[in-house]
Amino acid sequence: HRLAGKQALGDLHELAEAEGYEQLAKLGHSFDDMAAKVGKSQETVYARMKLLSLIPEARKAYYDGKLCASTALDIARIAPAVQKAALADITKLQDYGDDKAPMSVRQARKHIHDNYMLRLSDAGFKTSDPDLVPAAGPCSTCPKRTGNQPELFGDVQSKDVCTDPVCFKQKIAAHAERV
Repeated sequence: HRLAGKQALGDLHELAEAEGYEQLAKLGHSFDDMAAKVGKSQETVYARMKLLSLIPEARKAYYDGKLCASTALDIARIAPAVQKAALADITKLQDYGDDKAPMSVRQARKHIHDNYMLRLSDAGFKTSDPDLVPAAGPCSTCPKRTGNQPELFGDVQSKDVCTDPVCFKQKIAAHAERV
């Protein structure tokens, strides 16, 4: 992991940048408008703002340099209900012979994809059913489905991946009860 943020270079930490974009959004600025004003892509602005979804423990780890920008974003892209477990797994010191270190960026990404991003094709329930878990609605329009946020999940090959394992399990249980 490289150290998070770029304070040594005088740049804003990515979370502080995100908070600035959030204030601009509250004033009515669109992602396109913000991107044009700061000279960054709309995807970059969107990704920075997604960092605001980090739970407090993950924000602290990111500010403390225990997470790099890409790992912090990977954690922010999963449901808050499972971020704490993912953070604990990723920052836990692994034994590498004579050395102990947290997961590498590549290991962390694989861990998140394998454990917290679930293929809807494996669900066993009808993902377009709005009544299976009424509070959640259908997966087909859910913002936690990778295909519904291409700006945020461009690196995920399948568009039918759920990033909320808690909701996914609730739907599996509801489907089993129906059957």
